[in-house]
Amino acid sequence: MTVGHPPLTTDRSSPSAPRPERFGPPTLRLAGIIGLLAFALNAIAVGVPRPWRDEAATHMANERTLPELWSMLDRIDAVHGSYYLLIRVWQLQFGESILSLRMLSVIALAVGAAAMTLLGAELFDRATALWAGLGYALLPALTGAASEARSYALAAALVTGAMLAFRLATRRQGYLWWVCYAVLAAASIYVFLYAALAYVVLAVMLIWLPARARVAACVSTVAAAALTVPLLI
Repeated sequence: MTVGHPPLTTDRSSPSAPRPERFGPPTLRLAGIIGLLAFALNAIAVGVPRPWRDEAATHMANERTLPELWSMLDRIDAVHGSYYLLIRVWQLQFGESILSLRMLSVIALAVGAAAMTLLGAELFDRATALWAGLGYALLPALTGAASEARSYALAAALVTGAMLAFRLATRRQGYLWWVCYAVLAAASIYVFLYAALAYVVLAVMLIWLPARARVAACVSTVAAAALTVPLLI
């Protein structure tokens, strides 16, 4: 009598193990719903708080000509320079009212909530993804950032997107995800310099990554750091 060997199974704890069910249409729909809910909840009263000093700084920066703005950034507020440039493009399309400027932050929070939902599904399951996305949408620090014309909600969304890209890159081993991670990481630092602190945590994760993924992660992180050299200078 021969005993058959059990079929080989894929180790779901491995970073390279495919788990399409956690990033399939149901999860994408959940992320979309969470994003829409986050937008609706934070857009309701976005125009209620009175503009405050930092928002006035955003408004005044956008009233300067580009040479004047560059001269200002050479002395102060260089860490917000990329945000000021983005806001200039935004207001050309949607106006320069405080409500319009704040809506960019509301949209950023909605995108970040959707990205957090996907990240929760990638790391755990859809139940965790639901609560992670809702927590992101309702966390007071983030809802506060969504109600002001400053860079913090956008920076948070970019960091969350970079973390999601990092996770997908380590699991799927696709160079496009590594490029996406590097670009999003650099963009988040350009939008808000202290976003760089978020990526220090990823250094600890290198211990558990396979050698190939570890090398790719190091190269991508160095590339992201290199892209931020002009800002540091």
